[in-house]
Amino acid sequence: MELDGEPRRVPAGRLSGALSVLLVHAGKPVGDDALAEAMWGNGSPRTTSTLDSHVFRLRRVLEPGRSSGDPSSTLVREAGGYRLVVATDQVDSLRFARLAVDAADLLAQGAPERALRRTTEALASWRGRPYGDAA
Repeated sequence: MELDGEPRRVPAGRLSGALSVLLVHAGKPVGDDALAEAMWGNGSPRTTSTLDSHVFRLRRVLEPGRSSGDPSSTLVREAGGYRLVVATDQVDSLRFARLAVDAADLLAQGAPERALRRTTEALASWRGRPYGDAA
């Protein structure tokens, strides 16, 4: 994973599962149950404090410079879950989708050369396997 131009290693397993579901729903709240399922699967025991401790570890990866006690600006706790606060261009899949829509619009407007450039840009936005090991 890359954040602000810096590579960040998200440990495989529970944290990458949680990050994947947060990325799929970037900017939208993800419920505790959905995060727990991404980390432990269906029916696995978990408590809110266990979930929160894993989110704390994920925050340390996403915001390594954040001081203890400072509010998170990237992974925000909301009623019943968490929300990943990111711009569209920070998430490959969202950037790809935006560029693909732009390419389709350009093609419909009769600008095939510009549409091809936008499509090429969209394809180049993937850096590795989508959603990494969690896919």
